[in-house]
Amino acid sequence: MLKRILFLIMLLLPILACSLAAPQNEVNNQVRQAVYQYERGTRGYAQVLVVRFERSEPRIRFSGQYEENNGRTFWVENFGEWEYFRTRPPTETYLYIGEINYSSPITAVVYVYRGGGEAEQVNQEWELTLTKPITDTWQVTQEVKIE
Repeated sequence: MLKRILFLIMLLLPILACSLAAPQNEVNNQVRQAVYQYERGTRGYAQVLVVRFERSEPRIRFSGQYEENNGRTFWVENFGEWEYFRTRPPTETYLYIGEINYSSPITAVVYVYRGGGEAEQVNQEWELTLTKPITDTWQVTQEVKIE
């Protein structure tokens, strides 16, 4: 009897873990999509999109991304950013969407970096604050340039 209970628990744990993590992954991707659309509209095209994510998160296709840069997107985990930035061509422009920090269920802060290409594009960094109003669409509501 005890073996059967343990077996059922072992069987249910992965199912519960996946079902609990899935809603947050969806929210994370909604926030990333809003950041990407904002950056495209505000600062324009980048040859490469670099996105920080957790291993358990599904990767999405950003609308407009393929048309602009032929699908050149790098998904990097935790400390994997250094490998991309260490080996990337210096003339290639990039947009890096960093870690998402939530201060409430409807407010998120994301750091974005732009670089490469021309000298004025190197080392630009912004802190973007996003909110999710009643329309259920994340929107950038504040931008602070980091010097």
